Amino acid sequence: MTALCHRHKFVYFPIPENASSSIKRVMYQLETDRVWDQKDRNLLGVNIHAIYPTLTDYVWERYFDTYTSLVIVREPISRFLAAYGNRVIHAKISQMNDSIALKVKRARLSPTPDLDEFIAKFKRYKRLSNEIDFHTLPQSHFVGKFWGGINYRLPISHVTQVPGIIKEQTGVEIELPHTQSDGPKFSADQLSSQQTKILQKVYRDDYKMFADFFN
Repeated sequence: MTALCHRHKFVYFPIPENASSSIKRVMYQLETDRVWDQKDRNLLGVNIHAIYPTLTDYVWERYFDTYTSLVIVREPISRFLAAYGNRVIHAKISQMNDSIALKVKRARLSPTPDLDEFIAKFKRYKRLSNEIDFHTLPQSHFVGKFWGGINYRLPISHVTQVPGIIKEQTGVEIELPHTQSDGPKFSADQLSSQQTKILQKVYRDDYKMFADFFN
């Protein structure tokens, strides 16, 4: 997932559901001077996430001390709810292919679970779908190892600061693109106290790591 811009010595650490599509487009423009649009997607035959695939620690660690680094983080339960609305309800990833659909059916799970069922059977859904697992992994899974060394650690509420950071560090003026996050929206206020406790336990490492940002 690491997005490296060697041209301007900038590295971005994407986390699913944390504006990663938008910031990856920024990184693409920073490296190529081209604004990512449908023409680029058609020309390259891939989406923006394929441009910046997962890199091994060895690949990016050689640049860590000399490149400016950025990560966007999100309140853990809010991120979980965003992933549920976008990936489970809107994208219907439990129905994306016959293999996953068959696994869900055999497990006697709903392919479109309501929020109560999804939380109650969360571990089972994660085991059946790599997509669900990936988009709901704790944020500490992606950046916990090097969290303390990242130069800019922004909560998603401050994502509008990214163009200013880019300008300050590289001299390049870039507008932050808005990529729509599809799917219904859910609030932590909709959760019962028991559901909140379940998710706080799942994301306890995130709450510890983000103590300066979120309670």
